[in-house]
Amino acid sequence: MRKIVLVFTMVLIMTIDAMSRSLQQNNPQFLEDEVTTAVVVRVKVANDTIIYGNENVRFPEGKSIDSLIRKLPGVIIDSNGNISLNGLDGKVSVIIYHGREIYNVNDARYVDLGLSVNWATCNVGAIAPEGYGDFFAWGEIEPYYDAGLAQDNPQTHWKDNKAAGYDMSTYKYCKGSTTTLTKYCNRSEYGYNGFTDNKTTLDPEDDVAHVKWGGSWRMPTKEELEELRDSCTWVFTTRNNVKGYVISSNKPGYTERSIFLPAAGNRIDTNLYNVGVEFGLWSNSINTDRPGLAWILSYKTMDYIGRGFGFSVRPVCPK
Repeated sequence: MRKIVLVFTMVLIMTIDAMSRSLQQNNPQFLEDEVTTAVVVRVKVANDTIIYGNENVRFPEGKSIDSLIRKLPGVIIDSNGNISLNGLDGKVSVIIYHGREIYNVNDARYVDLGLSVNWATCNVGAIAPEGYGDFFAWGEIEPYYDAGLAQDNPQTHWKDNKAAGYDMSTYKYCKGSTTTLTKYCNRSEYGYNGFTDNKTTLDPEDDVAHVKWGGSWRMPTKEELEELRDSCTWVFTTRNNVKGYVISSNKPGYTERSIFLPAAGNRIDTNLYNVGVEFGLWSNSINTDRPGLAWILSYKTMDYIGRGFGFSVRPVCPK
């Protein structure tokens, strides 16, 4: 194991190695509401921890930890969420930013709450439990924007073919409305030219949790979301200046276990709504009475909404 210690300083250090020079090319870096400029970055190698700065700083309330991590000098994040450091082989396991641990790959990827399935500790597309992650239309496996960019400015960085944002006009499995469905339709009056396939739950290739995380990971069923709602205590709080819910098990023997769900909001068109107020988690199931809609859990309410809108995904896996 190697430990990489990055210390920002305004004092010129004569022994600057190639890694230091490489990292300087990334500065200045805008970290949320702050600007950090490093004249010299000194790197010591041992283990796989990155430490940025020594002084204590305040995290801007409501900002995404993921967004901050993406902007740290030298950080590279691959499509699977693995972190490495520019110019250095090997994965990063821990990031400490001004005295606060904001990332630890060794944290359990799931928590056993004593329920029928294990619940992931992060949303799909998130790096840390406090991260909002990406927003997905139901049954689609890519967000409509470039990760880490449009999250800060909802009017920019949208992918060309999704410039209109999240609605039924851009949704993959219809011809523009909830009554022109081309997949996952059990009623002919909602299908395009009477189309039906009687599919009511996602196929594995359309389940973003399974596609992105692999193995036995998948999106939760409506019943599993209801179980999370009914078998846990929900407390609205702030963690690392991110508002959300600590969800603690009520099952005997599991009451010390919990997960955190950030109040990530949702996306309709290109707009981001209700950040810091609420969240929505997709299930893998359509509303069989109105198949253009799919079930979501929003706070402790099961509801359904148009499949083309953008909501979060929290994976589950079998025990």
